[in-house]
Amino acid sequence: MNNLFFQKNTEYTPNPYYLSYMLATAHWETTFGKEFDSLVKRGNKSYFNKYDPVLASTQLKRDEAKSNGNTKEGDGYKYRSRGLVHLT
Repeated sequence: MNNLFFQKNTEYTPNPYYLSYMLATAHWETTFGKEFDSLVKRGNKSYFNKYDPVLASTQLKRDEAKSNGNTKEGDGYKYRSRGLVHLT
């Protein structure tokens, strides 16, 4: 962790867990092909109802979907695999 950035910016403490997560994410996001394809969530539309503010099976799941920004019926499927990591 002896890095020029951390030598110049002593207010930041290097965290090996965060750094390894960041590097692993960059690796997986830039690896295209069969390895990456197998990681994408797949399923028919009804599989994603658990992320839907209208179609989720319980009120708790509907509330969670709304707190994640899904506001209309069909948003559970529409926004699959659209988290920050997937958009890098």
